[in-house]
Amino acid sequence: VQNTIILADYYTDRGRLATAMFMMIAASDIGSAVAELGRGPITLICLTNEDAVFPTVFPMAFTLVGLSSYSCSILYSTLLTVVKTINITNPFYRINTKAIHISWVVLSLLLVIVIVADGTLMYQYLTEELLSPCQISWRTTIELTSIGDGILHKLWSLNAISLKVYRFIALIRSKECLIPSVIIFLCMVIQMAYIKESLSGSDNPELTTANHVNLTIFLVSMLYFICIGSFGIIEICRATVGSTITMYWVFLTLRYTMPLLNAAIFPVIIILRKPSLRQKYKQRVVRAVCYLTRCFLC
Repeated sequence: VQNTIILADYYTDRGRLATAMFMMIAASDIGSAVAELGRGPITLICLTNEDAVFPTVFPMAFTLVGLSSYSCSILYSTLLTVVKTINITNPFYRINTKAIHISWVVLSLLLVIVIVADGTLMYQYLTEELLSPCQISWRTTIELTSIGDGILHKLWSLNAISLKVYRFIALIRSKECLIPSVIIFLCMVIQMAYIKESLSGSDNPELTTANHVNLTIFLVSMLYFICIGSFGIIEICRATVGSTITMYWVFLTLRYTMPLLNAAIFPVIIILRKPSLRQKYKQRVVRAVCYLTRCFLC
């Protein structure tokens, strides 16, 4: 709901690069929420009745939506952080916005294509084992957690790669979260130095507005660093030292908690940092509470 409010409020100003990226992140976070809204009831059904019957394609579809959304969200946040760091360090440098738009469209398509291939291969593998719908749901949740899982599993099942190659590829894939988190961390350090210097200087209203936007993006970057970095560290540990039961459950917990935590806190930062949006949000909350109160009293 909060990300939908951001999309509606920022739509009129979508021509600006930072605004467009905020909207793309919000749209990706909506996708993550939709995936969990679909996956949650299926999990509850399977917990209460392991023999429940439902279309087996549903858990796979929701998993693919969630994985695609979170991967695109990481991509957009990394691009946003890098672009704004360039703007902060060199305000007079003209960024090629057309190239940025093309790059995020191409990279998003590549991510979605690979993830759909993962899901297709994994679904074929699971259906060939004649598993029940709930078993397919559990296996999908456990085995399809990162980009390339389905393709890597297919290569392993065909004996096309050795165990050493399998672990090496798994280690490389773990960088999908570690590399963005390192990039974001370095950009945060640079941003923090420049923002601290600029905040102690001028009373220029335009500079004050720019600093407000920069600080907002810094907070968003910090959120992504925490969410992405924790998941990346666990993935590195799993790929290098092997997966114990404890580490495996910590990994799964982070994998399905951090995207939702990120999707929930991101709009809170944007709403609190923009006065006009904050006022609209308060009005909507008050109207919603009044409506629910009238319905309850009736």
